[in-house]
Amino acid sequence: MKSIDSDSIDKLDNKKLFKYLYEKNPLGIAIFDSKGNFIQANLSFIELWNLSSPPEIKKLNLFDHIKISSSNLQDLKGGKSIDFIGEISLREFGKLSGLDINQYGNKFLEININPIIENGKIRQFITYFGDITNQRTTEERLKENEIRFNTIIENSHEGVFIVDDDYRFIYVNKKLGEILGYPVKEIIGKDFRKFLTKSSEQKVVERYIRRQRGEEVEKIYEFDIRRSDGSTRRVRINSTITKNLKGGVKTVAQVVDITNHKKTERELKESEEKFEILGKQDLMTIVILQDDVIKYQNEHLGAGLGYSKAEMKDWTYKDFLKHIHPKDREFVITQASKKQKGDKDVINRYQFRIVTKEGDIAWREVFSKTFTYQGRPANLISLIDITERKKAEEQLKESEEKFRTIAEQHFMGILILQDYQIKYFNNRFLHITGYLRSEIESWEAEEFFKIIHPQDRVELKEKIYQKYMGEIEMIKNFEFRLVQKSGEIIWVEVFSKTIPYEGGEADLTSIIDITERKKAEQQLKESEEKFRNIFEAIPDLFFLVDSETRVIDYKGKREKLYLKPEEFLGKKMNELLPGDLGEKAKNAVERALETKEQEIIDYSLPINEIESFYEARLLYYGNNQVAIFIRDISQRKKAEQMIKEEVKRLKEIDDMRRDLISRVSHELKTPIMAISGATEYLLETYGDKLGDEPIDFLKMIDSNESRLEKLIENLLDISRINYQKIHLAKQKCNICTLIKEVCAEMEYLRRDRDLKINLDIPKNIELEVDKIRIEQVIMNLLSNAIKNTPPGGLIRLSVKKSKHYIQILVIDNGIGFTDEEIDKLFTQFGKIERYGKGLEYLDISGSGLGLYISKKIVEMHSGEITVESRGRDKGSTFKVYLPRD
Repeated sequence: MKSIDSDSIDKLDNKKLFKYLYEKNPLGIAIFDSKGNFIQANLSFIELWNLSSPPEIKKLNLFDHIKISSSNLQDLKGGKSIDFIGEISLREFGKLSGLDINQYGNKFLEININPIIENGKIRQFITYFGDITNQRTTEERLKENEIRFNTIIENSHEGVFIVDDDYRFIYVNKKLGEILGYPVKEIIGKDFRKFLTKSSEQKVVERYIRRQRGEEVEKIYEFDIRRSDGSTRRVRINSTITKNLKGGVKTVAQVVDITNHKKTERELKESEEKFEILGKQDLMTIVILQDDVIKYQNEHLGAGLGYSKAEMKDWTYKDFLKHIHPKDREFVITQASKKQKGDKDVINRYQFRIVTKEGDIAWREVFSKTFTYQGRPANLISLIDITERKKAEEQLKESEEKFRTIAEQHFMGILILQDYQIKYFNNRFLHITGYLRSEIESWEAEEFFKIIHPQDRVELKEKIYQKYMGEIEMIKNFEFRLVQKSGEIIWVEVFSKTIPYEGGEADLTSIIDITERKKAEQQLKESEEKFRNIFEAIPDLFFLVDSETRVIDYKGKREKLYLKPEEFLGKKMNELLPGDLGEKAKNAVERALETKEQEIIDYSLPINEIESFYEARLLYYGNNQVAIFIRDISQRKKAEQMIKEEVKRLKEIDDMRRDLISRVSHELKTPIMAISGATEYLLETYGDKLGDEPIDFLKMIDSNESRLEKLIENLLDISRINYQKIHLAKQKCNICTLIKEVCAEMEYLRRDRDLKINLDIPKNIELEVDKIRIEQVIMNLLSNAIKNTPPGGLIRLSVKKSKHYIQILVIDNGIGFTDEEIDKLFTQFGKIERYGKGLEYLDISGSGLGLYISKKIVEMHSGEITVESRGRDKGSTFKVYLPRD
């Protein structure tokens, strides 16, 4: 643009001056009407809009190409000037204007619009366009560079920091925070000397001060820092200084944690020292082979083959080859020859078998390298004993086979997916899906989703996506529906975890058929619904209280409540209930919470001025709460009181009965003894003087007197038992002798009824018993057997001995007992009356007290008496168990 000096401008009048400024202005200036149509523009505007000539401005419309906010438009209509930044897409601009513009990209314009007002009305608008595209581009690039810089610095593997001239950090990246062990925000503004060890502080500070003064200082050096946990680390720093426009000096530095590196250097040095020793004592076999001649071998070559160093002193390469397994020998010879020649197709690492001196087979892995030895190519061979590894690989192979065996027999479906391919599935998976093995083997991983129920497919894919993105470690306990090949829908539960598999990562997925469990859960849900309905139908009052007896909820009719709901909800029961009842309720709640066992309390309360009785059942409800069910038991209490009174009355009657039996027995005993004595006297004194008929009468009186006397004795025994007045007089007694004595005493009855008695008893078994009472028991059992066995029958008595008991058996083949009769046998007056054809042989005399008394006597000896019978006419077996100790 041609310039003009100030003197020339002063000579121009206003009109010429305006024209000069309009035409020569670097800003694009244009005038447009109220509809946005451009009327006039200067050359800068034409160049700015890429127009070929001034008339082309007629094709432009401001509002079509530049967006103006509604607020700015409102200001223009009000006669105000506006300023804003506009953005123009040149390509789009060309399309809208119809102009031939082939440029791409955007232009950014700084725009100023002023209304031209004449006679108080807005006639036109003048606008100024300044091209700020380069400025905006520069700003964007600067912003991008800042982002890149920050990204690089924040992700750097080196610590980066800036320190001002007052020892303080003004910038620290994340890595430096990790090195120091502090969050970045805790480092900013802190004095860097705080993080130095005492041994490093002087060196670092001295260099810092000299650098700040502008002196030449070593940029790279090492020192120790102190971390937040008190530990020290070795770091290497590379530092420099920068100056701002005001002359301020700042230190910018990079720090690398070289602690591990230093450790590695030490270890490397130690390793080199050790290598010199290990060269002689290496566990590997080392051989140098040149021209098929062994130039060097360490002692492990012979040791591995079972030979001593002396035995291998004159060995050649061929001697060694003899110990290579015949199946591997040719291959080893070929590779060794190629290696010595320097052939490219040689295999540097391989495995082969050797045969030891003892004939054992061992595995070796060879590593070979060609190197110059004594000026000529040679083969450096390292041999490692891999026999144990081979065994381990074999075991691993067996383990894999076991895994497959177990997997095939497992109750879960097992699936392995790798790289979107199904690598393995077991038979159970086939059973669950209903597909054939050949069908699944052709599946891609995506086809697996076809058997997922459509309503569950999206959720399962989301789970898999989360797992692949690392949001979750595994998929577990995820339940969904699976559509079998038959179309049947089942429920399954899936577990999926990433595992190493064949050198990569794979998904091990286990699938369990939980259809039955789901059905059970549905049944449980229905059961809970039924329970809820039953609960609602229960007439009991219900209260839910917390650990402090505060009433949380209730169910019940208002007329049955002691207080109104608004009076007790949210309040403690122990404060609501009268007297000791509140404390009683509190204690019951505490016990229910502690033991989680049911607690029951009975109490009474006046309801509607009537004393009512209640039973409260307290149940642990979970969540530190107790459920209380309260039932009105007033009627039951009345019934219980009536029963108590009736029981008391019956007890009094029973006591009267017992007393009557005792009194009558004692009173009868005296006249009976007189009758007995008189009968015996008459028979002995006048027996030879009386006729047969009087004698028969006297014998009948004597017989019945004996029966009556026995009955009285039984009644007295029962009375003594009831009043616990029988005292055992225990002594050592030979049970076998006692049984023989009882049988002898009953001999007259046996002969009278034509019965046979067999004894199967040892000679001597001693027990400490009341001899008289046990004799009474055996006599009762034998007497009953004789009475209930038909003529010609058999009765057997035996005694068996075990570790803890003596067993006495009385077995007959008589009438036997029914189940109903057995239930009555050992009760008071439990006499069994049996009449009818074929039962004439039965002796039905007796009171029914003998077995009851026998049972009590045996129990007083800590024993037991039982009876067995297969039914009518099938005999019976009575067993008496008496303890040996």
